[in-house]
Amino acid sequence: MATYYARSTGGNWNSSSSWSTVSSASSTNAGTFPGAADTTILDSGSGNITINVLSASLTLNCTGYIGTLRFQANFQLGGNLTLGSGMTITADLTTRSLRLSTATITSNGIHLPITITVNTSPTITLADDFDCLNTAANFFGTFVSSSTTTRYFKVRGNFTINGACASNATNTVIFQYTGTGTYTSGGSSMNAPFEINTSGSITFAATNHNFSNSSLGYSWSFKYTLGTVISTGAIIGVSGSTAAYKIDSNLLVFETIYPSLNVELLSTLRATTIGFQYNTSGSHTLSGNFGFICDYLEFNKSGTFGQHRNLTLTAGNTYTINKLLSNFPIPNTVLPAPTIQSSHASNKVSVVLNGGSNLIRCNITRVDASGGVLINIVGIITNCSNVGTSTQNVLI
Repeated sequence: MATYYARSTGGNWNSSSSWSTVSSASSTNAGTFPGAADTTILDSGSGNITINVLSASLTLNCTGYIGTLRFQANFQLGGNLTLGSGMTITADLTTRSLRLSTATITSNGIHLPITITVNTSPTITLADDFDCLNTAANFFGTFVSSSTTTRYFKVRGNFTINGACASNATNTVIFQYTGTGTYTSGGSSMNAPFEINTSGSITFAATNHNFSNSSLGYSWSFKYTLGTVISTGAIIGVSGSTAAYKIDSNLLVFETIYPSLNVELLSTLRATTIGFQYNTSGSHTLSGNFGFICDYLEFNKSGTFGQHRNLTLTAGNTYTINKLLSNFPIPNTVLPAPTIQSSHASNKVSVVLNGGSNLIRCNITRVDASGGVLINIVGIITNCSNVGTSTQNVLI
């Protein structure tokens, strides 16, 4: 392992005349160039360097560098990356890539106009916010802040999850979508806070996407702030554990979203379809100070025969179903009816049904787990059981 300094003359990465093992001001070249086991330094005395062929280094330190690092080929880094606040990074193609292994990244405010990929299950530590342009990136592994200060990993292009991508509650990294492109997960989990905050647009690929809640202590796990979102054909799954997954979707309207287990709503959840049947049986809870508005509320669409789903809604909120509340029975069978119940031992929850005779094949219970709390249903229900008694506020 050796230490290489980019000389004042600069040049191509694979040219021995571009490097010195003494200092950037040395008049003697190194006779070779940095490789995968070496430390590379670009400092205040270094000239412009062009990565002209596939290249590698153990670490790359650009502290004080004011020159230009050009990507005309891909680069592999085995360890830490430190960028210089006065440097410039360019690329001849947006698909040029920097592959990271376990590393600490200090960006000093420099944007990388290239694709960032990561090696198998690394731990990436951010010393500050990191900003990159991704076109076909594969994110997986653990991403953490170097301190308890929350860091942002900002992505301006396509965003691909290939395996679970995680953060944690103490040293949190938020993945913030800031550009225009497509989010593709292939069913893999984003176990870190994810925010859409862009003047552009993001398209969720027409497949399953799962956002989970390994960052249990953070104030939200999925957040929409700004941008055009296209989710045609996409199924957004939100999974949790014993603690509530937190979603702040603001005015975003999902096409299809499947809340699983415990979900805390930090704003009104809006979707064409909300389903409670995504690979999970048993009890589901929507907590928080907000309700939902949807056209279709579905139970058991893809559930196993015999499974029973309970949905607990938070008293004081309003939950609006515009077109259809459905239990999707399998022909010639009887699925256990879903139960909708209040979260409070004495306060009712308001479910507004606007679909008229289209509200079919459901069973709304009048009691919660305490055994006596009535659900306040406002609307018209057709062909349902266990509703419409004189003690329940139902219009039929």
